Amino acid sequence: MKFFIALVIILNTEMHPRIFTYQYVNFPDLKNCENFLLEYEVDLKESIEGQFPVETISSTAMLCLTQEQITDFANELELKKWQQQRRI
Repeated sequence: MKFFIALVIILNTEMHPRIFTYQYVNFPDLKNCENFLLEYEVDLKESIEGQFPVETISSTAMLCLTQEQITDFANELELKKWQQQRRI
């Protein structure tokens, strides 16, 4: 099973997190993915801060997930957004 690095980010102006994946990096198992996150933690943080101004970031997390988990997470976020819009 392949694992991908998923970035979950909450910006100050948004209620729901965004999820991004590093498309060109995947791992054959969870242990290798987690070791990569530990080894390159500083570089990955700098990469995030280079793409999003620090003052706009409320919270971030880097996770090792399968494609199925990423899809499930993204679908759940979309569902919550639609449910919220119907209540307005």
